[in-house]
Amino acid sequence: ELGQFTRAQRDQIRKLAKETGYMKTSRINSCRTWTRDLFETMVATNMITQAQFDHVDVDVPLRKRLPEI
Repeated sequence: ELGQFTRAQRDQIRKLAKETGYMKTSRINSCRTWTRDLFETMVATNMITQAQFDHVDVDVPLRKRLPEI
């Protein structure tokens, strides 16, 4: 669980999600990569803690972004 967010925080998460690039056609980076990128941005903006991110990353292994070929 990442916690409970206010309406303003949820709006901020939606904004961050839109700004986090997701390429549907990528054969290398999947939705798990996008989720990792989003969560890393949420950590950077103090929306979740590094400990929360680490816990999610262990339970649902999130792929690190790889360069597109």
